[in-house]
Amino acid sequence: MTPCTGPKTRTITQAGVPHLEPLSQLLNAHRVTQGFAHNLPAVSHFLFERLINHEAVHFIALNPGNAPDTPAQGLGFIQLYPAFSSESLMPYWTIGAFYVAPEVRGQGIGNALIAQALQLVRERGDEGVRVALLPTQPEASRLLEHAGFQANTDRTSYQFTVKSQQQ
Repeated sequence: MTPCTGPKTRTITQAGVPHLEPLSQLLNAHRVTQGFAHNLPAVSHFLFERLINHEAVHFIALNPGNAPDTPAQGLGFIQLYPAFSSESLMPYWTIGAFYVAPEVRGQGIGNALIAQALQLVRERGDEGVRVALLPTQPEASRLLEHAGFQANTDRTSYQFTVKSQQQ
C-alpha cells in the first residue's frame, strides 16, 4: 500500500474481491457521470468477474474506517486492462476507467492513482499506458499531461459497437 497525501490517512492498494463494495460504488458513480443509469448490482457483477478472472488490474484509494468494524471508504480508482502491440511487440495497458470522488478532488488522489498505475507498467517493463478521453474531460487531460502522458495526434480512433447496454 502507498500512502496518499492529505489531511487523513489514505492508502492506494491493488483491489481484490474484499474491495468489491467500495470499488463498485466508485465505478457506478463514474458510469453515472458518463451518462449511464445507476446500476450497482450490474457494476458489482461486472467487477467481480474481472477480479476473479484476473482480467484487469484495479488500484483503489481508500480512507480507512475510523473504527475496527467500519468499512473503508473508496475515494477513487483506476482500472487497467492488458493489451498487446503487434507493432512494438510488447504488452501495454489501457485505462478502462479512472475516477476520483468529487468531494476529494484536488487532494492528490488522482495523481497517486496514476503514479501507482505507471509504477506497475515500469516494474513489468511494458510499453506504456493508453487512454481515450471525452472532450468533456479537461481536468482528466490536465492530470494525465502533468503525469507525462502525451496526446496522440498521429492516429484517429474509431469504434464499432456490436452490442450496447445501458446498465
